[in-house]
Amino acid sequence: KFERMAVLYEKSCTFAENYQLESAPVAIVLVANIKRAYYKSVWQQDMGAAAENMLLEACNLGLGALWNGVATHKEVEDKITEIFKLPKDVKPYCIITIGYPADGWENKYMDKFDKTRIHYEEY
Repeated sequence: KFERMAVLYEKSCTFAENYQLESAPVAIVLVANIKRAYYKSVWQQDMGAAAENMLLEACNLGLGALWNGVATHKEVEDKITEIFKLPKDVKPYCIITIGYPADGWENKYMDKFDKTRIHYEEY
């Protein structure tokens, strides 16, 4: 049923951010079908918005979720394409891992607002 999960972990961990693939009960690979994209030049922005919506909903449901980068890491993109036998026009974007947060890692609001980051008309 989840036979590719082990392969996914083994073959995609070429950089440290993908360590949670080993223990996550769910991993969703987000892919973009470039051929079907309405605006072909901004598919990464569309995928980013979709990924963020998934992360927000996971948080809303009390789940833990992590965005594991794939796009722009050519070696990782190639491995994901190979594992899932993606056609030429389907590009992997990221992997969202989802599970229940470990003790001490529960979702909580963190105020990261920093007034000094706001600039008017020039940086």
